[in-house]
Amino acid sequence: MYFFKRKSKQQTRVLVVGQTPPPHNGQSIMIENLIRSKYKEIQTFHVRMAFSATIDEIGIFKIKKVWHLAQTIFRIALARIRTGATILYYPPAGPNKLPMYRDITILLCTRWMFKKTVFHYHAGGVSELYPTLSTTLKTLYRAAYFSADAAILLAQENPRDDHVLKAKRSYIIPYGIHDYATDRMFTRTYPRNPQHILFVGVLCESKGVLVLLSALKQLCKAGHQFTASFLGAFESPEFETKCLAIVQNSRLIEQVTFKGVLTGDIKWKAYEDADVLCFPTFYESETFGLVILEAMQFGLPVISTFWRGVPSIVDNSQTGLLIPTQDSTALALTIQQLLEAPGLVKKLGENGRRKFETNYSKEIFTERMERMFKEVIL
Repeated sequence: MYFFKRKSKQQTRVLVVGQTPPPHNGQSIMIENLIRSKYKEIQTFHVRMAFSATIDEIGIFKIKKVWHLAQTIFRIALARIRTGATILYYPPAGPNKLPMYRDITILLCTRWMFKKTVFHYHAGGVSELYPTLSTTLKTLYRAAYFSADAAILLAQENPRDDHVLKAKRSYIIPYGIHDYATDRMFTRTYPRNPQHILFVGVLCESKGVLVLLSALKQLCKAGHQFTASFLGAFESPEFETKCLAIVQNSRLIEQVTFKGVLTGDIKWKAYEDADVLCFPTFYESETFGLVILEAMQFGLPVISTFWRGVPSIVDNSQTGLLIPTQDSTALALTIQQLLEAPGLVKKLGENGRRKFETNYSKEIFTERMERMFKEVIL
């Protein structure tokens, strides 16, 4: 399905191709924000990709996805004719071959219809697949991915897919989101006891879920008082079973709760009720971590990792604390540091809130994206 508004000769028309929720993840949420934003001289239209209805379908082959692939190509062509869009906006896959094949098929069939192509690297690392391909696939890959008119990265620290794939222009545009904390007139009070630890994201190993569970086990053994909530969908039933067994065997049943996917007011209430966000990611296609911005707007200190674009958001020892990836002992010690220092919790949370207001508002993001589109069309 695609949406379009009345054509305007004064506005640059952009066709946005991409998934919107469900499932709920950073990329789908930000694409929805992109198409719902109000621009002065840009008009957006949307062709929704819906290859995965749930988190556990992402990157998995299903016959129904082949039919949806054909439908998506047809809708892009139809939208191009009906809207007169001159810019194709497309979010390339991460380092996973199945979504790469999807991208190559869609882009070979549609990219030529548009004057300009913009790639937004919500996921990072698709360029890492190129050396692993056969000669024939490399030819198709180059035709699909190389020489975009613009490439958008979320942080300088992310894989430089734009350089490898020879984009004509590159932009660093971090995410920006609506300030729900202000809407809710939320004011954080410090400290609370016992402190509540929050994880938000896809529940999979490379998001650091097992690392966090191991750290919580260490804290429990040391006698620390805390509670912890995990928000998000499990990547598979097998991983869910594994996590529940760890909680049971580690005697964390009283402290740890898995709440599933929360949205809207219930999700924001979870941020209000928390005292710290733990996001120990080493996710293969991680580029930014939208949940970090969500935490910062609610004045939460963030514990995360020196991974990809995360250090561009979290100023170590200023707005949060960063640790090496896959180090549960370091994570336990860092959480303990906050449990024992409510003044530090307050300092990091307030600094994070100020950084959010200065750098990551929805208005700032919208302005940066509009400026980029206007430069591309020149």
